[in-house]
Amino acid sequence: MSITEGVPASLVAGDRWQWRESGVAWLYPPDDGWTLRYRLVNEGGSIVITAIVVSGVYEVDVDPSTTAAYADMEYAWTAWVERPGDRRTVRSGRVEIMPDPAAATGDIRTHAERVLEAIRAVIEGRATKDQESYSIAGRSLSRTPLSDLLELERRYAARVAAERAERERAAGRGGSSTISITFGRI
Repeated sequence: MSITEGVPASLVAGDRWQWRESGVAWLYPPDDGWTLRYRLVNEGGSIVITAIVVSGVYEVDVDPSTTAAYADMEYAWTAWVERPGDRRTVRSGRVEIMPDPAAATGDIRTHAERVLEAIRAVIEGRATKDQESYSIAGRSLSRTPLSDLLELERRYAARVAAERAERERAAGRGGSSTISITFGRI
């Protein structure tokens, strides 16, 4: 597997994690005393990763024995550079840590795949229920409006499609991306 540029959209617990940050090294050269660090955070805790420098470029290389211990769920991540007396946030995003396929015993779907299935199950269950709220003996119950559920389904379907496309690209099976540029007069 080749080293990707930037944090991938998904990582697999138990695999070696590798990526590089060429652009960050150009803006904050390691030779000027900068160090690049990442922090991945979820409700269960956090993971801190310090990049190494290889030929003047920041690279992340995390051993499989270390990644095997990480929980499979979605994390928010932030990358920053620091040197004595200075710190600058350079990037942030989200990453899905997938379960270790060699150790998995249960559901190995991503968080987004599980949520999308749950949303679709609620939508299907609503097909026979035409009320959004009702009261019985002084107790009331409200349901999420169908329009909100459909919007959530659209968002999670897009996220699942992006995850699958990223996995295909990482496996060398992804197609090329096309970027359109339009030029106009100023």
